[in-house]
Amino acid sequence: MTDKTDGLQGGEKLNNPIKFMICYAGNMLNQHSQINKTRAILEDEKLCEYIVVVDNHMTPSARMADLLLPDVTTLENTEVSSDGYASGSMGAVVPLVPAIKPMYECRSAYNICTGLAERFGIKDQYTEGRTHEEWVEYLYAGARKKDPQLPTLEALRERGPYKVTAPEDTRVALADFNV
Repeated sequence: MTDKTDGLQGGEKLNNPIKFMICYAGNMLNQHSQINKTRAILEDEKLCEYIVVVDNHMTPSARMADLLLPDVTTLENTEVSSDGYASGSMGAVVPLVPAIKPMYECRSAYNICTGLAERFGIKDQYTEGRTHEEWVEYLYAGARKKDPQLPTLEALRERGPYKVTAPEDTRVALADFNV
């Protein structure tokens, strides 16, 4: 890994082997042009000691994991989602309400991290006393402070997706790449 090829900061190249890597819901270990070289590095414990993957599918990245933690799907999770790359005129806020309870041993990323924080003795510091649902409510309330036109969380969940009105200074995502 170098500053030119990989955006490494603080030096021209990585001088030490990778000790620990975590890949969350992205299959990122398998998503670039030098996949065979990457696989060889990640399979060599002298070059990369430990890989944790959190995902809900058995992806190629998951196959490389030393520890695979089963994540919940959107059907099992409580969240609020937005399509952040869309232009403002196409933006929407979408409530994710669980259709089913998490199956088998799957846990949300929040619950996984809370369990780890508890084992490290910092659960209260990590959660700040909030459950997953309370964090969703707290963060959504912060979004409503910035945009008072957003419906309440209860109304969003009742009525479904909310189309965001484009501000006059609408930003086009990735505009620098448009030709």
